[in-house]
Amino acid sequence: MTRILVLAFLFFLAEVYLLETSLNKLYQKDLWTVNFKNDSQRRVFKIMQNIHRASVPSVFVFGGSASREFFTPDSNMTKTLGIPFYNCAVSSESAYDSLKLQTLVKPNSIIIYGLHPKSFYDHSFDYKQVTEGHYFGGAYYKYPLVSDYLNAHVNADANNSVSTLHRLSPILNTYIYLLKEYIKNHSFTYITSSNLPNKKEPRQYRYIIKPMNTQKLHQKLKKYFQKSIPHMQENLKLNFFLLENMAQLAIDKNNKFILFELPFSPIVQKKFNPYLPAYRQALDNLLKKYPNIIFIPNSTLPPAKQQLFFDTIHLLPAGRDYYYKATAKSLKQVIQP
Repeated sequence: MTRILVLAFLFFLAEVYLLETSLNKLYQKDLWTVNFKNDSQRRVFKIMQNIHRASVPSVFVFGGSASREFFTPDSNMTKTLGIPFYNCAVSSESAYDSLKLQTLVKPNSIIIYGLHPKSFYDHSFDYKQVTEGHYFGGAYYKYPLVSDYLNAHVNADANNSVSTLHRLSPILNTYIYLLKEYIKNHSFTYITSSNLPNKKEPRQYRYIIKPMNTQKLHQKLKKYFQKSIPHMQENLKLNFFLLENMAQLAIDKNNKFILFELPFSPIVQKKFNPYLPAYRQALDNLLKKYPNIIFIPNSTLPPAKQQLFFDTIHLLPAGRDYYYKATAKSLKQVIQP
């Protein structure tokens, strides 16, 4: 595709020379139609476009794939709540990814973050993920110490008060990063050919098969704990630090901030019992520090059933239907005046 080469050249110039304001409208284009390596990358583009075009007020959901799978389709939630609803969650979307997306949201909007301790402890969301990122070109922010970067630049990112290079917007960083990924994973012949863009909407739901085999599920959790336990407290601290930045950003932009605690499958509840006190304490500390945060605990939801989950945290269609009424009721109580 010729336009990809032209855009890549423009992004290269922007990456080195230009300010954020020079290219801050590129995300208005339908670049999500480009065939990237995977559907999640296309979905990120579509999400950014939705955020830009959304009216005020609108509801935006952030979080990882558990959030993506939990809520019923956007059109259904929009009709139920009586307000535009956009599920902006993507597979492997870290709290840092969510924070960067949140910088694009207009003032006087509503932010929902899908809360799950498994993600906060997850080895996939450690310091390396924050500095390199799945979607937001974290490699453009390389500092000796991640903690120094976070303390110095996370909030500054939102208000454009850092140096020229670091004033590149989340949008532009994402375009540069994903375009490089696109070029890296496709041949020159493919890129310059006349292949038509993929006009089909990126998929939201992925886990639409029967529940995972129990033995395989336990094996998956075993591997998870083997990798996560050595850094659990470190990852928990980092993720709550980022969550605190999300809460502060919501205050600065006069956005309503809702923490929606997603349901724990019975297996997760049992396996995570020893680690839940630290999660609960960190959550209590956050809610005390930011009393304006609206917290919806999963105790407001019907009892969890393992057969409603594909694995540990991803719901099947039957699970979404099962939790739908309680979810809609809880959100209506805090969203509607």
